[in-house]
Amino acid sequence: MRGAALRRGLAAVGGGGLLVLLSVFVYNSGFGHDALEYLVIGRSLVDGYPLYAYVPSKSWGLYVLAAAFLSIPGAGSHLGTALLVVGLIVLVAVVTLRIIGRHFGSRAGWLAAGLVGLAAVFMELNYFQPEPLVFVCGLLAFGAMTSTVLPGWRRAGLAGVWLGIGMAFKSVAGFYLVACAWCLLQREGGSAARWRAAAPLIGGFGLAVALPAAYFAATGRIESHLHWSYWFPLFGYPANGDWLAKLYTKLLWVWVVAGSAVVLWRRLPGAERDALRADMSVLVGMGLVALLPLWKTQASHYAFPGAALLLIASAVTVDRWLARGAAVPVILWSAAVLLLGLASGLAYRPAAAQRFMQVRSWEEERALASAVQALVGPDEFVLSLGEGARLYWLARRYPNWPLVNTEVQTTDLVARDGASLLEAFDDPQLALVEFDPARPRFDDPRFLRDGRAAAFVRAIESRLSAGFKRRDDVLPPLVFWVREPAAADAGGPR
Repeated sequence: MRGAALRRGLAAVGGGGLLVLLSVFVYNSGFGHDALEYLVIGRSLVDGYPLYAYVPSKSWGLYVLAAAFLSIPGAGSHLGTALLVVGLIVLVAVVTLRIIGRHFGSRAGWLAAGLVGLAAVFMELNYFQPEPLVFVCGLLAFGAMTSTVLPGWRRAGLAGVWLGIGMAFKSVAGFYLVACAWCLLQREGGSAARWRAAAPLIGGFGLAVALPAAYFAATGRIESHLHWSYWFPLFGYPANGDWLAKLYTKLLWVWVVAGSAVVLWRRLPGAERDALRADMSVLVGMGLVALLPLWKTQASHYAFPGAALLLIASAVTVDRWLARGAAVPVILWSAAVLLLGLASGLAYRPAAAQRFMQVRSWEEERALASAVQALVGPDEFVLSLGEGARLYWLARRYPNWPLVNTEVQTTDLVARDGASLLEAFDDPQLALVEFDPARPRFDDPRFLRDGRAAAFVRAIESRLSAGFKRRDDVLPPLVFWVREPAAADAGGPR
């Protein structure tokens, strides 16, 4: 009894220490580029703007979640958002522990939770991202599909519902659906029986996706909902290799762990593999298919929904070796994982280790917020073409066009409706523009390669010169343009 209590006490102290380290790391990481868009649009919902007033890059549920969180006093601070992010990582670990522990045993659950938690830090989940929520929905779908309590059709139907809920956060959850449906269609029986097995999965998914679509259709926003939630992420987002180096530096240990697990799996006795094959096929299938978005972009968080499931399959395989008494090889394997993780982090960004060693003051953010708020009233607008969402978030001011950054969604909208966007400069309530014509900065590095986008920027420069006064003295090196009083008096309708 005393030994068990001592182990629980040590585990509690160790877990608490890890949470403190994780919280410091997340706090010092800042808000994050992608997260700033989610936070700005989420807060716009709190401030009375409707969803799709600003172009989103993810599905509707992420912004609704952000709005719900930001309605809590103090939630928008660095401390508040750090608690949100740490909470999501803990959620990922706990759900992994419960689902995998229930199916494969508690030791496998703890191994899987440890690997997935480590992966979260390496895959940019130290920022507010949709991938933890997509992963949790996918893992719950796996748990439903492999349940021994529910009847077969209910298992598949519940799995489909969970995957449909995942689509509310990011459309990558649809890749999980493909893998789950494929696994059901490979089971024994005739073609009709296989499709009957897959029908509840597809039906549950369709129901979960159709309900919010019906709401947006009833409120006149179905076109925006379908375009930005599904069409653009799957078909309009341009492929690039900008972050390819992350796959073989920062994430090297992930692929080595998964690859070594394949070797260990093949060395297990055939009877043991057969007993695990059905569940492992679902895990590995979902993991592999969820890696397909990496052909679009290789940002680390894109890898998480697939790589985390492959790491879980690796943990289950290692657990089987522990059950066979191979403790020493597994201890060596675990040490190799930790060393590889350290080497991967050092190979990619050694300076990131400094985030564990101090607590940042964020004084520069307060200076930016104060400068913008002094020039833009609460009922006025600002356009930021350099700082983008960071300026809107820190100053709690909004643009008078539907763009909060200059990412690929902006490039798409400028190409389709650039002339309408320029009407924002005629609005007398547009008090300030942040833009440096000599050093333009766009989140989409290919923005100016599009002739229509280049013409759009030239038109902005012309309007700024005609109706705004350049201010280089407010917060160097930022360049601000303040509306001239005469231009404001002559401005067109909002």
